[in-house]
Amino acid sequence: MNRKNVMFASVFLALLVPAASALETTYVSIRPNTEFCTYVVFGDYGRGEYTLMIEDPGYPDSPWVDVHLASFTSGPKNPVLIPVCINTKGRSIGDEVLLNFAIESPDKVVRYDYGVCVSNHEDADVVESSENPCEAASSHTDLFSFDLMESEIYSDPGEKVNFTLLLSSEFDLQISLDRESGPAMDIEKTIFHTPGEYTIGLSVVSPSKAGDYPFVIVANADNCGYPSCEKKVTGILHVSRPSVLEAFRVELSPKNRNVVGIRSAKFYITIHNFEADQTFSVNLESDTSLVTDFIPTQIKVVSGTSRMVDFTIAPKTPDRKVYIIRTYVENDQGIKKTAESFLTVDEAAGDIQRSAESDPSLKKDADDYADKYKTLPSIDDWKNIKSIKDSPGNGQPPAAGPPPVINWVLIAAAAVAVAAIVFYMYKKTRVVEETEDPYL
Repeated sequence: MNRKNVMFASVFLALLVPAASALETTYVSIRPNTEFCTYVVFGDYGRGEYTLMIEDPGYPDSPWVDVHLASFTSGPKNPVLIPVCINTKGRSIGDEVLLNFAIESPDKVVRYDYGVCVSNHEDADVVESSENPCEAASSHTDLFSFDLMESEIYSDPGEKVNFTLLLSSEFDLQISLDRESGPAMDIEKTIFHTPGEYTIGLSVVSPSKAGDYPFVIVANADNCGYPSCEKKVTGILHVSRPSVLEAFRVELSPKNRNVVGIRSAKFYITIHNFEADQTFSVNLESDTSLVTDFIPTQIKVVSGTSRMVDFTIAPKTPDRKVYIIRTYVENDQGIKKTAESFLTVDEAAGDIQRSAESDPSLKKDADDYADKYKTLPSIDDWKNIKSIKDSPGNGQPPAAGPPPVINWVLIAAAAVAVAAIVFYMYKKTRVVEETEDPYL
C-alpha cells in the first residue's frame, strides 16, 4: 500500500438529516494505489447504542473499505469519530464503486452514499446522487461555486430570518438565481457577472404554523446548456426551537470551492449558539501546501444567535489536487465540534482530462484545453471540448446510417446552442399557478 498517498475527509451523518439534502452524495476521485480515509462523526443526537454498516460491493473478495461493521455509544458530550479508509490498491483507472453508509439505532436508520472513482485526476464533488461515480465526478464541473452559509435556521412564527448565499467563479459568466421551491423569499440580487466572489442576502418571513420548511435555490449560468451550468442549494427553515441536546452547531462554507492555480478563495466558519452566552475557541486544520490568513481566535456568541469568522486560503503551488480544510470549534464546557470543506485546483481541466481516460481519442484536445485553462479559463473553450466529448463516436452511440460528410462536432455544438436558447425561453416564460405552491 502506498502510505504516502493518504487523504482525509469527513462524512457527517446525523440522526436528523434535513429532507432537502437527502439526494446529495459526496463523490471523490482517487489515484490508483492510494488510501483515502474518511471520518464518520456523531454527537448531539442523544445517548444511545448505534451500529455503523457499510455496504461494499467488493466485500469480501476485493473490499474497497477497511470497516464494514462497528458498534458504538454516542451522546451529547461524547461525540464519536470513526475512521474509515478507502483503498484503491490494485484498482485500475475507471474503476468505481458506490458505497452506502448505514447507521442503525433502535428507532431509526440513516443512509448516506459515498461515490469513489479511480482516476489520475483528483476531485471532490457534493452533488445529486448518481449510479456512476466516475460520470458524476466528470460531468459536474465546478464552473462556479454556489452554497448556503447557513444550511438550516431555527425561528419563531412570523419572524424575519436571513440566510446568506455564496457565489463565486473563475469563468466569465452571467449567473441567474431563482427560488425553485419552499416558502416565499426575497433574494437580494438575482443576476451576477463573474469572475468574482459574492455574498447574497436571502430573507424570509417564517410561516405562522410550526414545522420544518425546506427550500431550494437554483443558480444557472446563462447560455451554457450543460449539467454543470446549473447548481442548486438546499436549506431548511425550522419554525421551532432546536433540541436541548444541541448546544451549538458549526458550519464551514462553501462545501466545495475550485480555484485556478494559486489563486485564493474565501471560506466562512459559522457558529450557531443554542444555549446561554458562550465563548468559543476556533481553530483551523489544513494541508501544509496551503497558505492562509486564518488566526486561531476566541469569540463570544450570544444565546440564540450566530457569528461568522471568514478567512482566505490558497495553494502554494499550482499542482492540481484536492485539499481538505477542517475547522475545530470548542465551547466553555469542552465540547468540540468539527466541519470541513474541499478546495480543488483546476477542477474543470481535471474533469475534461478524466473523461479522456476512457476515450484516448480525446486526449490531445483535453490536454490542450488543460494548458489553456492554466492561464485564463474560457467558457467557450470548455463548451467546445464538451461538444467534442459528447458528439457521436466519443462515448455516445451514433445515429443510424449517417452520411460520412456530416460534421458531428458542429451538429453537437448547434444542438447545445438550441437547447440553451429553449431552456432560457422556458425559464423566462414559465408561469406557476398560485395554487401549485403550498407556501404562498
